[in-house]
Amino acid sequence: MAKLIYTHGTMRSGKSIDVIRAYDSYAKSGRKAIVAKPSIDTRDKNVVKTRKGYETPSIIIKTPNLEEIFEEIYKHDVESIIIDEAQFLTKKQVDVLINIVDFFNIPVLCYGLKTNFRGELFDGSKALLESADNIEEIKTVCQYCSRKATHNLRSINGEAAPLDSDEIVIGDEEYIQVCRKHFNLKNGTNFSKKIK
Repeated sequence: MAKLIYTHGTMRSGKSIDVIRAYDSYAKSGRKAIVAKPSIDTRDKNVVKTRKGYETPSIIIKTPNLEEIFEEIYKHDVESIIIDEAQFLTKKQVDVLINIVDFFNIPVLCYGLKTNFRGELFDGSKALLESADNIEEIKTVCQYCSRKATHNLRSINGEAAPLDSDEIVIGDEEYIQVCRKHFNLKNGTNFSKKIK
């Protein structure tokens, strides 16, 4: 029975390499998988690419009802759909993916961030957390200590970006993976000095 699987992690946790690994696993066993990503991710058109230079072709999701994916399903004997940057999906698109899993019996593997730089869920992440059959986390460590990274800190010239700035800025150069403690310290919400 097909499942909707949501794998999340912070920036630099290795999500893109896992997308490529999943795709390669299907390809090596002679099964057709497609990789797709939302059009809001304007880096590296038509490919998912890692910082180390590994890449795999992807289709771009531009439509609310995922017509691009259905076109691939009808053209080929698709056995899996792999979505990168799944946090940028809409709730409606997640609902379409659920229908693909339930009615086409095609597994869907989604990879993405859980929260934005404010520590709030993205719409796509929220919908996936609510509906996925399996939820997995790729763990990595905080840039500043050895605790588990749980947040994405947007950095501008070494300082935390104002929390009221734009939610989405594409690219990872300005983002740092941090633990909750350092997320709060860098954003000026350290209450330790106030507690006696």
